[in-house]
Amino acid sequence: MARTYSRTVRFPDGEVWRVSGSQERMGPRFTVLIEVPREGATPLTIAHLQGNPLDPMFLERFAAQAASRNGAAPAIYAERLTAIAQEIITAIPSSSPAPFRGAGDDDDVSVKGGLTPLSLAGLPSPPPRAWVIDGLLPAERIGLLFGTWGAIKSTLAAFIAVSVAAGLPFLGRATCQGRVLWLDYEEDAAETKRKVESVAQGLYLPSAPEGIDHLEMRDALVDVAPDLAHLCVERQYALVVLDSFGPALGGDPDAPETVIPTMESMRSVPTSWLCVDHEAKAQTLASALSRRTPFGSVYKGALARSLLSVVSPDATNYPGHVLLQHMKNSYGPPFPSTPLKAVWDSGRTFLEVCHWEEPPFTTLPSPVPQKAAPPPTALERVLTAVQAGASRVEDIVRRTKLAEGTVRNQLVTLTRDKAVARTTDGTYTPSAPMEDLT
Repeated sequence: MARTYSRTVRFPDGEVWRVSGSQERMGPRFTVLIEVPREGATPLTIAHLQGNPLDPMFLERFAAQAASRNGAAPAIYAERLTAIAQEIITAIPSSSPAPFRGAGDDDDVSVKGGLTPLSLAGLPSPPPRAWVIDGLLPAERIGLLFGTWGAIKSTLAAFIAVSVAAGLPFLGRATCQGRVLWLDYEEDAAETKRKVESVAQGLYLPSAPEGIDHLEMRDALVDVAPDLAHLCVERQYALVVLDSFGPALGGDPDAPETVIPTMESMRSVPTSWLCVDHEAKAQTLASALSRRTPFGSVYKGALARSLLSVVSPDATNYPGHVLLQHMKNSYGPPFPSTPLKAVWDSGRTFLEVCHWEEPPFTTLPSPVPQKAAPPPTALERVLTAVQAGASRVEDIVRRTKLAEGTVRNQLVTLTRDKAVARTTDGTYTPSAPMEDLT
């Protein structure tokens, strides 16, 4: 049975908050909703989070969210929320079996049987869902990228990290630009720097973009989650890359009592997660494509909101060739299965989309009809290269493998059609997505 709390708080400056909270018997995990009543309109929700008010990081997270939604300084909310949290803790002690209604001047709220459901009709309409990568990796949720050895998992994670930090699209999908933290349980900062710089140069950036930080890890994630939450609030990380999930557990990956607390601790950190993980032992390649799961407890996949898998059809003869599958998307249709290859050339790492009729992908039972797609036109190849970050003619030539004269002719057409823009220094930037040209 849940224990509940509800009251209206009026502050000296006239601001009115309606606060409701609950705690389940399982532990000190509160759901707290703070609304500001508005005359003639639905209440404004300024904070709605889950966590433990005994943890100072919970208050900081609340303050940051409320300030961003209501325009005031975070310190004001931190002070007010501290007082409210103490009241909630006093009102709903973890040892109390009885439901409690906090003292207050709003007599329109009743609690019966210890359960107080929220009316969905009475809640304000939520804002549109935010994505780190549109349709692929939801914001402030957990995503898993898993696969076997040789499946370029860390390389793909590096492409995502660089794309988010630089604000570049990933596989044609828009990203929400922001700072990235790389939590490294496998390598040191120097090795990760090499990987990130190689990927950045493959995206035609001169070096690793600003906004990617590295933290070498040894302790179990659940033990450092409060400090990590504080760091994410302080530096406003849009994405945390966890490489890799297994060592971060600090225990048996098959045990729910290890996996669930770890993922709960991740959910308490105010950021988005991309967790690199290994997969359960595969059978045949055909069965693996349809029944692949992360290694260990089923709760990994159950609690993650996005599941991305990569499989290498023939890592020995075709290194870097993988099939990317979106196994789960809790908030929309999955991203289409996509054959990819990583190309390492002169210190650069490139990521290219392949065709189903190219080896080794011809051996796969494709989840989509293996109808040969028409090859992209020269115009499409040049525009794709510009959208991927190639801004100079020589970079576009290298990316597309087209003749320089052909590239220049296509750039003239794209500039005329306002699909790309030519800057004063002679470089090119995208100004319209491909679909706008049709």
